[in-house]
Amino acid sequence: MLNGDTALLPVVIVVGLIVIDAFLVRFNAIQKAGLAQRFLASTVVYAGGIITSAWLLSLFGVLIPTVWRFVTVLTITLGLGILLALEPEKGSLLHDNLLADCIRAWRRQNWIIKLLTGTAALWAIFGLLRIALLPPTTNDALSDHLVMSAVWLQEGSFIDFATHHPHMPKYLINGHILTMFHLSFSSDNTFAEIVQLEAWFTL
Repeated sequence: MLNGDTALLPVVIVVGLIVIDAFLVRFNAIQKAGLAQRFLASTVVYAGGIITSAWLLSLFGVLIPTVWRFVTVLTITLGLGILLALEPEKGSLLHDNLLADCIRAWRRQNWIIKLLTGTAALWAIFGLLRIALLPPTTNDALSDHLVMSAVWLQEGSFIDFATHHPHMPKYLINGHILTMFHLSFSSDNTFAEIVQLEAWFTL
């Protein structure tokens, strides 16, 4: 039931964050903010969009992977089209020179900053490999989080369901929605833990 295209999720995350950042820059929502603050703001908007779309789709009983993926890709594509029609604002991640400017700024940093950022990059690569190769094995994941996410994606809405743990459907579920979103791009639980890696980067 959890069908998907695993290669699509990284594209959705990266392009989605870039489009959100470009909108925030164009409409002066993040004035004089550094890259770290802009990344945080874009991530918050990105997560809010995922949660809002889940609740709206659930109201119509169509919170299923194929529909969710289609709505997400369509929204990002429309946003990207609007931004390109308006011409990217200088300073946004859609602007041609920003990546080169960031690389030059990184090269000017002292060796401590370079060491820290290099370590963070290696840790991220290791984290992605661990997530991709090792399935979730904790009792909490297997008995709560994955069960709720799978049931709701199969049913297409946030319904109550029979369980030996009656507290499960009563949890605050916005955190689960992010896990559900990533699961909707996979035929198994490959992306179940990637939300934790995203949270680490945000922090």
